[in-house]
Amino acid sequence: MAVVLRRAPADYIDTLRKRNFEIDIFLGKGAYGEVWRAMQKSLNRPVAVKFFDHLNPSDESNRKRFDREHLLLARLDHPAIPYILTDGTIRRGKTEVPYIIMQLIRGQSLSHTIARKRRLDTEKAIEVTQQLLSALAYAHSEHVIHRDIAPDNIIIRSQSAALIDFSIGICTEQSPGLTRTTNPGVVIGRTEYSSPEQLADSSSVDNRTDIYSLGVVLFEMLAGHPRINHDLIDQDLSHLPLELRNIIKTACAPERNNRYLNAESFSESLKKIAGQTLLLSSEPVLSLCPNPLCNDAYWSEWGYFRGPKVETCSDTCCRSCGTGLVKTCRKCRTPLPPNLEDLVRTPTKRRDMTEAHCSRCGDLIFRTPTCATCSSFLKRADMRADTKENGCSKCQRLPEANPDDDGIPF
Repeated sequence: MAVVLRRAPADYIDTLRKRNFEIDIFLGKGAYGEVWRAMQKSLNRPVAVKFFDHLNPSDESNRKRFDREHLLLARLDHPAIPYILTDGTIRRGKTEVPYIIMQLIRGQSLSHTIARKRRLDTEKAIEVTQQLLSALAYAHSEHVIHRDIAPDNIIIRSQSAALIDFSIGICTEQSPGLTRTTNPGVVIGRTEYSSPEQLADSSSVDNRTDIYSLGVVLFEMLAGHPRINHDLIDQDLSHLPLELRNIIKTACAPERNNRYLNAESFSESLKKIAGQTLLLSSEPVLSLCPNPLCNDAYWSEWGYFRGPKVETCSDTCCRSCGTGLVKTCRKCRTPLPPNLEDLVRTPTKRRDMTEAHCSRCGDLIFRTPTCATCSSFLKRADMRADTKENGCSKCQRLPEANPDDDGIPF
């Protein structure tokens, strides 16, 4: 957080000093008031103090939201969510100013990080998202919805990320002091990050609004801006694997029934691609497109798949089909063998090399798909068919005469 040199009001200082806290640094201004750093003298540790000194302190709905935030935080116990220490009020003339004291999350806001770097490394963006999904999974299990996930409310620490500012959060479980205060039809939240249903009626959202918002944040970390258009995600993130783009498309689906059901399923999808080489390589390296339906794959003149696309390039995705390119062994990260093309391509009937393995650990890199009934190569129409149950074009003996149609794969 940026440090602004200014002095706290004298009554703030005097009241908190009596309670063993010494206010020292102004941290910022939130939706409902100011946030200061203070030292808890008995334990010699910094804390954050949030005051409800809103421009309109008599606004009852805003006062309820402020009071509700510390009750929401008191329900939660997660390393990526600040814990509450205590609360109280300070009398200023005829007005009582409520405050809450909570854990100070030290680090920089994600918005500051994005402004400085423009885009985050893909692996770092996924790591941050996974940590926030862990916090969301826990909060949602406690029936708490944040409703304001945005880079300003995410703190990046040296080894982790944290989610702060639950000031417009809600609890979907009936509990004293935690009932919803948003009236039907009222819209709160940030336009760039709020889900379509939150922008229509913020009172009726569920946990999937947080899924959408975090999807936009992930998009921004990778694209450098939050202006997401669901139809243009492939274009805006063309430098990234198709699998990652599809994850963002699902998280940010305009219709919430098409999104991930919960934070856990979002997280599981990210885990599945964690082993891929996601970052742009500065040097061209041997790369394989694992998509057997790629137009640039090796097809015989009669339309049979005889090997994947293999090329030396610095791209992370196939320029023909958008599939993420394989550049190393998924298991041990060894570069692909230099004779890869000879191992996975079958240009003549006399060769039967249809799979490649890592030269270091032996893990499978690619296997040419063949018919589960007759073992012959496949045409496009057979690729997604159940060849074990129904066979393929060859073993069904379709009326076709060609050099490939001899009942064997070579």
